[in-house]
Amino acid sequence: MMSAGMYPFMFAMALKVNPISLLTGISHAHLQVYHQATCILSLIFAIIHTAVFVNAPLREGGMNALKEVWFGDFISYWSGTVAIFFMLWICLSSLGVFRKMSYEFFVVQHIISAALFLGFSFVHFQNLLDSHIWLWATLGVWLFSIVARSLSVLMSSNFFCGPRATVRVLTQAGKGLDLDQDRPDEFLRLSFITPLRWHAGQHVYVRFPGVYPWQAHPFTCMSIPSFSPHLPNKLVLLARVGKGITRQLYDRTAGHGNEHVPNDEKVSETNVATMSTLERSPEETTGTSVDYIPEKHIFQEAGVPFDQHTREITAYLDGPYNHSYGLGIYEHAVLFAGGSGITFCLPQVTELLHRSLSGYPILTKTVRLIWMVRSFDLLRWIQPELRQLDDLIHRSGLAVRMDVYAYRETVAYEDEHVHDFMYVHHAQRVDVDAVIDAEVSKATEVMSKTMCIVSCGPKSLIALVGNKVSSLNAMMAMGKLASLRDVRFVPEQFSF
Repeated sequence: MMSAGMYPFMFAMALKVNPISLLTGISHAHLQVYHQATCILSLIFAIIHTAVFVNAPLREGGMNALKEVWFGDFISYWSGTVAIFFMLWICLSSLGVFRKMSYEFFVVQHIISAALFLGFSFVHFQNLLDSHIWLWATLGVWLFSIVARSLSVLMSSNFFCGPRATVRVLTQAGKGLDLDQDRPDEFLRLSFITPLRWHAGQHVYVRFPGVYPWQAHPFTCMSIPSFSPHLPNKLVLLARVGKGITRQLYDRTAGHGNEHVPNDEKVSETNVATMSTLERSPEETTGTSVDYIPEKHIFQEAGVPFDQHTREITAYLDGPYNHSYGLGIYEHAVLFAGGSGITFCLPQVTELLHRSLSGYPILTKTVRLIWMVRSFDLLRWIQPELRQLDDLIHRSGLAVRMDVYAYRETVAYEDEHVHDFMYVHHAQRVDVDAVIDAEVSKATEVMSKTMCIVSCGPKSLIALVGNKVSSLNAMMAMGKLASLRDVRFVPEQFSF
């Protein structure tokens, strides 16, 4: 019964829409560790339960007594054996080494195994001691999540009649390169016009029924919704191409895209529908800037032999999920992004500037964004967002600095469109400790009390930044950080 009593909580903490997140505001992603721990604890209780019922007849009459008990209540013992097998399989297959082999397969088999486990548990329990109440509660939580997510998909897609996703990829013109290290990083850029509202730092799940209808892929929202009621919400997603859905989307778009855009093609007036919007609220009427940034110019500015391929594809959105962190309550903000982690950090700065221009009270004095990439290729994918950020910085007057470190590049970045707030470094890595120490020094000079440090990227980066923040908090506890009273660390990683 102790094992069965954990079923509703075990399933709830595995679901994207669950009562715990709704009541506490804790993201489903942050509940995963508790989901895993609850499952292991439930398995331990189930093993103890099994050992007792096997050991008792063995001690009393040996194997003959065990066979008599087994065949005397065959359905109960057989269903219990199958149920505990599925629980053991669920725990073992959830280990990181197996998940990384094929995450798509892991998700499918995980759901099927959980459903079979729940079904055999119904048979095994036989409602002894009203035990079915725990199973019905578990099933109710699961069905609630399915219904809520289905309604979210229906609303975001205008009941499957909304606009389709625009997928953009970049391929090298002419012959491919022989060496893998010379190939450009492969990314997907997806854009949607959607009625959804979201905040910086949140993510959505995208389902592509024509590619992989049984799985939804998570993407971090790189754009922010419109601050004006007169402009639509344009959701932009960016993802590195891997082995699963992203690879299939990349290959389909690159090989069979309905539009092939060479590097030197000019943007026509018909492209306005696919342009990224620089949105302004009614309060943001001062200053001059363009209202639209053509996405088709993303790759034209670097002067390199790349072709852009575009394709529209049916996609359904589920979300948004995750708790958002506002930088406006901190006097200083330092953000570290590794690779595609920029999709989490950049929107936070953009949203902060938008809120400042819209008249919302913010405490922030300075913002420092550090972006670590392997090459300059990724810069071309976020040109519309960088131009939007540049425009917002000039109109807000907030002190924002962005440093880009490309550690594999051997020559300087010569793009003439580098913005005033950007500093591009090549053939070097960032010194995390030195950057944080410099920002702490600036904060203490102006007698600031609060600072937020955000890190999104590989585990090594999060661990490095986290260790530094831990040392800062230890120093702060001993009164060695002058005026600083709160140093908040916000880690975000795309795996668990």
